[in-house]
Amino acid sequence: MRKVNMRGPREKPEDWGIGQLRVLRRVNKYEFAVELEVMREGMNRNRWNYRNMQDNYLTFLGTPILVAYVNGQVGDGHNMREKVNPRTGEVYQSFTDATSERIVGALSEDPADFSMVEKDGQTWLRAQGKLWSFYAPELVEKIVRTGRMEVSAETNVLEMSKDGDVEIFTKWEGLGVTILGEHVAPAIPGAQIAALAAMDKEFRQLKLRAAALANDQGNDEDPKPQNTSREGVKRTMNKRDITRLSPKFPGYKIVALSEDKMKVGLVDETGAPFSYIFNQEDGGEVIQSKLAPAVFSASLTFGEGESLTVELEDVVEYVSANNAKAAEKAARLEGELEKAKETIKTMEQAEHQRRGDAVKEAVKAALAEIEENAEEGEEGMEEEAKEIEENAEDYAQMEDSNAAFCGDKKARAALMARYSEKRLKVNKGKRKKVFAWDNIPGGHTGGEDGIDAMLGRING
Repeated sequence: MRKVNMRGPREKPEDWGIGQLRVLRRVNKYEFAVELEVMREGMNRNRWNYRNMQDNYLTFLGTPILVAYVNGQVGDGHNMREKVNPRTGEVYQSFTDATSERIVGALSEDPADFSMVEKDGQTWLRAQGKLWSFYAPELVEKIVRTGRMEVSAETNVLEMSKDGDVEIFTKWEGLGVTILGEHVAPAIPGAQIAALAAMDKEFRQLKLRAAALANDQGNDEDPKPQNTSREGVKRTMNKRDITRLSPKFPGYKIVALSEDKMKVGLVDETGAPFSYIFNQEDGGEVIQSKLAPAVFSASLTFGEGESLTVELEDVVEYVSANNAKAAEKAARLEGELEKAKETIKTMEQAEHQRRGDAVKEAVKAALAEIEENAEEGEEGMEEEAKEIEENAEDYAQMEDSNAAFCGDKKARAALMARYSEKRLKVNKGKRKKVFAWDNIPGGHTGGEDGIDAMLGRING
């Protein structure tokens, strides 16, 4: 038998078959339901080839979820020490060191909670499990805060073969799943929301730039003068002449006009170019049969008077194709943006709900602490606690100077402050004046003659 873990270097964990764990929901006070991508079938970068996943994956039923703590950090990998039993000579894995893995949860024992799923063209083992927050509060808090953490499967290889430097595992059994803290991806809800919001902003800026560019290119009210080497054509056209002639060419746009206003360049609604030449005998009227197809062309100047004629049709075709791609990409980004907005909304709602629940839990915990330590006869704090809970929405919005949620702490502090104030008032009401002579045997303890009686005894 051979114990194998799926851990590899930290540059590209997916290439090593490293999966992920994410929190699904809170089952009760001490348990969290989780979903894990345990491992994938096939060869990883360790040159280990896991086969027969379908036959072997159920060996993970009921196996532990483990984590190591090193220097106060959550998750350090497959920490264990190989030892030899002095009595039997048997080699075994010891977990007694301070930094060794410890069990903090378990995979489900129900086969229905295990499945084979396709992800990025690879087959992964997905499983349900649970974490025990009582025994791993730091771990659970970090996972809930980050959203997910990387995991690595531990297996015991029973049958194997070799193909060159590739080790082929045909029969194996699952031993457990280890949480790898170093590989945690930044999935803090606030960070994701910020990233998605930045995406939204960037996309809007791109659309504004595109709109501005289109406006600059199509602004007929502010034409940009251009020099031309073509005789008889004035590209800086008189807009009043264009306006006067445009009604004569319905369905066309005038794009060029000669200085003598006798030659007209047009495009139809499809962008196809046409030409028209006025004759003196036409009397300014347009004869439709004289509209002739034309070819767009331009001069590409190389300097020193050298130039080449460029067919604009070729340019337009190329630009149009790229514009079509850009429009397709813009539509796709628009769809992704809408999904991102929905994700933001969902995450914000979930985070707000979590904060509100945290406030109420903090108040309940504080109330229980007060009741446990209250002296006999002290009035309860149920009404005050109820009032604070009713204002949980306000506390859910509270953040400290580092933008970290602190509403639960503020709610607890508010209840404790009210309790202290109430207790101070009660104790103040119970206090009575005590005089030194009250403790003298035979002394008078009340009335205005107490001091006289004491002086009489002293003098007598």
